[in-house]
Amino acid sequence: MDAFFRPESLEKILGRAYKNQKGLVSKRSVALTGIGEILVDWVEQKTLLEIDSTISIFIANNEGDEKRAIKPDEMAKFTRRFSNRFASEISFIMSSFAQLVSDVEVATAIYHWPMPGFLPQLVRFGYPTPYHLALSRELSTSARIEVHKQYEAIAKYIEHDPLDDWDAARAKVENAMSVSLFPALNEDDIEALEELLNKNKEADSD
Repeated sequence: MDAFFRPESLEKILGRAYKNQKGLVSKRSVALTGIGEILVDWVEQKTLLEIDSTISIFIANNEGDEKRAIKPDEMAKFTRRFSNRFASEISFIMSSFAQLVSDVEVATAIYHWPMPGFLPQLVRFGYPTPYHLALSRELSTSARIEVHKQYEAIAKYIEHDPLDDWDAARAKVENAMSVSLFPALNEDDIEALEELLNKNKEADSD
């Protein structure tokens, strides 16, 4: 783990929960658990203050005996440190993992699900699915909370498939955005409209 995350970076994010641990094994264990809890909030529709509350509670539960227990910061300082820098570090690790998967696929001629290739961007921006990432490219903003809110409006029109590559994910999002403009349509109408949209895209690509 030390090869991927610098101790000083972990201390800035996890504070005394990391700093006060005795020995490398304990530090690594706390760091992994803490990062896991932060990432869950990060890819969900949680505000910076809500994530900071999660971090503060984690620190309070793992910092040991301290005269002054830590409290959530009004400026969400721990979360801002995570979003401004540490998310990029995790994204870099995910890029290495994605490249390893790609190299194995090329060497074995056995191709797996495309999710590893999405992970670097999903972690960096705080999106839970490739469809959120595709939606962010259609919007005028990549702001995490706004993308989550916009996705809720079209989610029911998107069928998730772990085999969807980037083109498939983006096509589903584009279709869902179009269909969402006609909320009165029934399921048969929606299916017919999606079929028409797909045919138009195929014609445009020819």
